[in-house]
Amino acid sequence: MQGFYDNGVFATDKALGNFFLLLRRRGIFDDALIVVLSDHGEEFLDHGDFGHGPSVYQELARVPLLVKLPGGVGGGRVIGRPVGLVDVAPTILALLDLPIPEAFTGVSLRGLLTGSDDGAALEERPIYVDVPDVNAHVAALRSGDWKLVRRGDRRELYDLGRDPHEQHDLAADEPERVRRL
Repeated sequence: MQGFYDNGVFATDKALGNFFLLLRRRGIFDDALIVVLSDHGEEFLDHGDFGHGPSVYQELARVPLLVKLPGGVGGGRVIGRPVGLVDVAPTILALLDLPIPEAFTGVSLRGLLTGSDDGAALEERPIYVDVPDVNAHVAALRSGDWKLVRRGDRRELYDLGRDPHEQHDLAADEPERVRRL
């Protein structure tokens, strides 16, 4: 299974490389805004399953978000702060100097990408993750390093700073934190 996944990553990498080469040949790569992301990761028995079923653990929820700004602004910058896919549309609109609809719940990451903002305000902003399958009843809320996972009536709590692979459920030890989240 890991080999099939690796082949998929390789094929995607090759397709993106060919696309970027085409943009370069046409002389538009340098001025292009390019955003590459994934909607989910894959699990390889990390929490007992394969694939991307009804789960919100990090192996599925933590996905790549690559942004190439026109003119190479911010090139090579790695952002370590968690952001949500809900932030992608407002970010693109802001980078294009277009208005962001008030109904959008995400925020623009423009300042973070250009280096004009350190993103400190994002540090404690909760990030919500759910499974679109309404029968799954699985969701998570991340605030800083803390992540609360809801699976039906069960609650699990993880300190991602100390336990990035979510192996040690702290819900029983931290009932007040569970309640707050």
